[in-house]
Amino acid sequence: MPVWQTERAISAHRGGSFMPLAQAIRTSFHRDLLETLGVKSENNQHYYLLEHGYGDCPSYIWSAYGPHMAAMVLRTRHGLTLNRPCAGEVDFGVTGNKIFHGVRYSGESGDTFVLRNLGTTDKEVTLGVKGATSVTLVDWAGNTSELPVKDEAVTLTLTQLPSYLTVPKTVSILPPNIDYGENFAAAATYTFSGTNAINIASIANGVMESHHPGHPAQDFFRGDLHEFPQTLEITFPDQRDIGKILIFAQRPDNNYCALLDFDLEYFDGGEWKTIEKVRSPHISSERAATVNAMAYSWGDDLNFHALTFPQVTAAKLRLVVLRASVGFVSDDPIAVETVLSAWGGLPANPKQLQIREIEIYR
Repeated sequence: MPVWQTERAISAHRGGSFMPLAQAIRTSFHRDLLETLGVKSENNQHYYLLEHGYGDCPSYIWSAYGPHMAAMVLRTRHGLTLNRPCAGEVDFGVTGNKIFHGVRYSGESGDTFVLRNLGTTDKEVTLGVKGATSVTLVDWAGNTSELPVKDEAVTLTLTQLPSYLTVPKTVSILPPNIDYGENFAAAATYTFSGTNAINIASIANGVMESHHPGHPAQDFFRGDLHEFPQTLEITFPDQRDIGKILIFAQRPDNNYCALLDFDLEYFDGGEWKTIEKVRSPHISSERAATVNAMAYSWGDDLNFHALTFPQVTAAKLRLVVLRASVGFVSDDPIAVETVLSAWGGLPANPKQLQIREIEIYR
């Protein structure tokens, strides 16, 4: 029997800030996820599509000021999947499925592949192509380009917003099988320099903890960030060859802080040396008046970091934490001032380093 989803609210407005990018990312991703579970887009109802009704849940995507970014994203998606039913998820491999997500929509006129990363900074991926010398790439806004196929492959950059590959039925798109091998993060011990470190043993227990009510695993690591920098030290019992690390933090949401900026370092036996400086491209908020908001905030859905680097051999790594979100808002002065004015307090108190899982590979 048909399954319907009738009351899903994904808001662009919170704490006096208008956050169209986060809403667009989450709304479009939600559509593709439910399609893979058998809930068609025409059966997926957004709660208060237009600006009206229940004021405490301003989840609309079209206001008196015009369409939100989410409306434009969904318009492109609708046009490129029309008359092409969901034909299943794209398999990127055991590790690749933690970084990328894809859905294939297939009809008599051809196939559309909806591709994105799952909440990190922009990542390149190479796909195999058989039966074509080029493929059509369409971005979230409908801008179209042709990608040349070289040696039966194309390389494209996937963001948190959807990208679309459209091909005729005669063309095959082959995702890579990404497998990093053994995750040996559980062999390490973890030490946090800040105060109030909770559930630190859960950092590498092989469980992706959640904060949703009723979820059986909710005990993710939390450590207070009263000042910066703070460090999370990772110590192995012996030297390890290390070349990849996945850090699954939290989405910026109410009391849940996203990890924005940090340095990854290793200890060479004499001193700490930098492997990579991670800086999230968060644009500062702007003062502006719109419905339910006093500022524009351009935060996205950042929730994990996937780092690949030239191999180091070390028994110790550390994250030098330099910046985190304040709940759902960035830590810039305008965003903080706006939520204080609207709510009388910050969404995240205190600001924390929050990690659901760390995975470490050769």
